[in-house]
Amino acid sequence: MSVDRCQATNCFLVRGKGASSASCHLAACFDVFFLQKQLENWQDPRGKSGFHGPPFSKEEKERKNKGGSGMNLLHIREKIWSSICLDACAPGLEKKLGNPGSVSPYYAKRYGFNPNCKVIAFTGDNPASLVGMRLAEGDIAISLGTSDTLFLWIREPKPALDGHILCSPVEMNAYMALLCFKNGSLMREKIRDEVASGSWEEFSKALTSTPAGNNGNIGFYYDVMEIIPETVGIHRFDSENNSVPSFPKEVEIRALIEGQFMVKRLHAEKLGYKICECGYGTAAGLVGC
Repeated sequence: MSVDRCQATNCFLVRGKGASSASCHLAACFDVFFLQKQLENWQDPRGKSGFHGPPFSKEEKERKNKGGSGMNLLHIREKIWSSICLDACAPGLEKKLGNPGSVSPYYAKRYGFNPNCKVIAFTGDNPASLVGMRLAEGDIAISLGTSDTLFLWIREPKPALDGHILCSPVEMNAYMALLCFKNGSLMREKIRDEVASGSWEEFSKALTSTPAGNNGNIGFYYDVMEIIPETVGIHRFDSENNSVPSFPKEVEIRALIEGQFMVKRLHAEKLGYKICECGYGTAAGLVGC
């Protein structure tokens, strides 16, 4: 099998150089696959795809590039549907998904749209966040939530089994990388409750009382099975790289924060991110270089 063509791209069964994401139960290709298995006369996969564009357009070019790459059915470099992935999901899927074109007859008839109206741009919430935060090449943003989400602008993507590569919503030859980490705010809150009396103020004071680098102490904290990397448990290491059962309060807090961000950077670099002097970093909407 050639991995330079679309045989192994963006599909939940096969994978190669043009791929967007590894197998993931959140990808719409899974919805399509199981929908056609359950319903004999299924007609339209677009309601399951999570797109905003499909109801408007009968063909949708921009939906295909930005949303399609998240569907795990698009060859992200060639900007065409991957035939092997479409065939693996459902028969006749390409016809149902459509190609570039005008507003759908339904909206033209019911709401008076001009039949020649072109639907040219729709995108998902994460690509929209990249646009809204005005990220450019070298920039990186992290949403600190129940699950932490990292997204960034890249020029030369390196698809890997961890994370996702999507087409850029604003530049034809650029891409965005997306990484999701399950042990986010709940893990930070757990450590806060255990060593800082449930107080973010006390947590912050302890964090700023220790130097960057934590004197060589580091920890990796996974209260539940993590997505990237696939592991669970709390692992602490001292400056001599020895595994230790616990840290003092201040060391524990910095080990948690630095460990979480080190893992994010490591996996971002695997997908093609490069640290540069012009880069701009944000966390939860705040500058956090």
